[in-house]
Amino acid sequence: MNESLLVKKIKKSEKIKKILKDKIEFSSLEYCFNFLPEEIRQNYGLEQTSNISSHNYDTFARELINSNPVGLYLDCGCGKRDEYFDNVVN
Repeated sequence: MNESLLVKKIKKSEKIKKILKDKIEFSSLEYCFNFLPEEIRQNYGLEQTSNISSHNYDTFARELINSNPVGLYLDCGCGKRDEYFDNVVN
């Protein structure tokens, strides 16, 4: 990962940390958050794999993302994206 992208991800994670509720348990690295409890991961045999999906944003989503560049959008279950947006949490 290039340094400027790493800096962007770290800045975004700082923005996210400010809005997280204290009672929500999660693990984190520099710029990644994991909200899946370990108990659920173990009970259901969930493992991280290299299998990912990848597709681009459609016109509606892109317009929404661009309409508020200082806000934050959650792209839940997004898979891997070809583009990085400062205001989208994947």
